[in-house]
Amino acid sequence: MPHEIPYTRSEDPFRSFFVNTTIGFYRTTPDGKILMANPALYQLLGYDSFEALAKRNLSREGFEPDYPREEFMRRMENEGRVIGLEAAWKRRDGSPLFVRESATRIRDEAGETLYYEGTVEDITEKKQAELSLRESEERNRLLIQQSPLGIMMLDAKGNPQIINKSLVNIMGLSSIEAAGKINFLNHSLTKKSGISSLLSTCIKTGRSLSGEISYQTPDNLSKVLNYHGDPIHDAKGAVTGIQFMVEDITQKKRTEERIRKELAEKEILIKEIHHRVKNNLQIISSLIGLQAHHVRDPKTLDMFRESQDRIRSLALIHEHLYGSPSLAEVDIPHYLNTLLSGLYHTYCPRPGRITYEIQADRISLGVDSAIPCGLIINELFSNALKHAFTDERKEPGKIIVTFSRSGKNFGIVVQDDGRGLPPDLDIRKTESLGLHLVYMLAVKQLRGSCNVTREGGTAFNISFKLSGS
Repeated sequence: MPHEIPYTRSEDPFRSFFVNTTIGFYRTTPDGKILMANPALYQLLGYDSFEALAKRNLSREGFEPDYPREEFMRRMENEGRVIGLEAAWKRRDGSPLFVRESATRIRDEAGETLYYEGTVEDITEKKQAELSLRESEERNRLLIQQSPLGIMMLDAKGNPQIINKSLVNIMGLSSIEAAGKINFLNHSLTKKSGISSLLSTCIKTGRSLSGEISYQTPDNLSKVLNYHGDPIHDAKGAVTGIQFMVEDITQKKRTEERIRKELAEKEILIKEIHHRVKNNLQIISSLIGLQAHHVRDPKTLDMFRESQDRIRSLALIHEHLYGSPSLAEVDIPHYLNTLLSGLYHTYCPRPGRITYEIQADRISLGVDSAIPCGLIINELFSNALKHAFTDERKEPGKIIVTFSRSGKNFGIVVQDDGRGLPPDLDIRKTESLGLHLVYMLAVKQLRGSCNVTREGGTAFNISFKLSGS
């Protein structure tokens, strides 16, 4: 049989090596007939015996198109051997087998070629790893070239290794080829803008950097660039280069500036609106006051004064909004201090007779919620000042106003230690305009509840929820 080689006992070790090694051995004729192959070779090619492999002719089949046998033949005939030739064979099932092949041409006495003898090493995994690496590099190259960010990679001396089209466009350079000839550490364009200094700092310190910088293109077009640079280190930690990215945020900056100007203009306008509303409310209050000078009936005069208090509580909200950094929200503790101080001096001519205390959490409310809350507290506090304490009382009376918050739930409590409300008084049906107003504001406008307790005085408890708070 053609694959059997005569051997003597002294050749046993070599035959054992031939049979058991993982490297493929073969002998073929120049026209592709396989004369001999060891188990490693025919198993690599997917055959279970030499006889099955021997039916294959290498000249007619067995090579991938990108690795034709003609190259192997040319080198064997011209040079008499090949060393480390990489090729792609086809396995029995058609899948590729990448090999590294070394072979020698054996001649007869007349110099004619008898056959080729060679070895084959399987490098399929290595080739597949190389292919994966090339594909990954190609994907990365496409990502860099198609990125809207300007990207460049420089060596430690400032010479570009990679530059994408976006960088050329952002920096106003003529072409990638022209940009590739620029030393970014020494060029006048990068020195003038400060980019050169940033790159030098990153390379010298080995630290990343980011920020914004003003830049002027060769055509004198001013831009604002957002930049980020990362040093590239070798295995020993030395800086071998830098990866630098820039983003043109000129239009973004212009838009932000335009929005800032518009907001400033709107802020002035809203402040003016609050100021005018406050002034108009004060005018109405003054007109009511003038009209009250002609009223002689005490009850009617009291109604005029109560109307002035309500208008004053509304005007006070707009006054706080006008002077507040936030034009949309009222600082409740600050508002209560001002509101209750004014009411106290109006209805308590003898300060020592009644004292009051404010217990308010740090709460800010929008105007739609602050107005009903202010009116409720105005009514309950002024009512307590006027009616809770008799002249015969010897010890000072006390009023406590509480405004609390727990998540989206809010609570207002106005309590006094005075003589209390009549036991048969129902605030839902009372003829008192003030108490009826409190109930309507709490239940209808704030969509909350209003309860009254009469132990040791009077306490009004208003609870409500604000979903947007």
